[in-house]
Amino acid sequence: MLGRGGYLAEARELTKETQGTTAMWDALLGACSAHVDVEIGTYSGEGLKMMDPQNEMSYVILSNLYCANGKWKEAETVRQAMNSQGVRKTPGCSWIEVRNMVTAFIAGNNSHPLMEDLCQMLRFLDFETKSSRILVSD
Repeated sequence: MLGRGGYLAEARELTKETQGTTAMWDALLGACSAHVDVEIGTYSGEGLKMMDPQNEMSYVILSNLYCANGKWKEAETVRQAMNSQGVRKTPGCSWIEVRNMVTAFIAGNNSHPLMEDLCQMLRFLDFETKSSRILVSD
């Protein structure tokens, strides 16, 4: 709660004093990401990597925090550490329901039988969205 409230230094101290659990370190890293605090985020990310080196999300959140601050080399270093530990990011997944049928889409998997039609519809929606933004701003 301290971290989410923006009291990151206090949350870090509590985590240090209590020799925090993985959940505490994870919450601190998430709060650092929400409040874009690279210094404490780096501290908590390193703590998480030591406690649970197979936790994919600690690598991903820390890498994204670096990217959000333009620290591309640091982000790449985190991704390399992730690879060297053999940690794989779980692909993103989305579900849609059309006419009472649920279809799941997994990032990187383009094997859906109607993929070309779906892509065409997405391009159309993207065009329509951009066109309506232009009309609204004029």
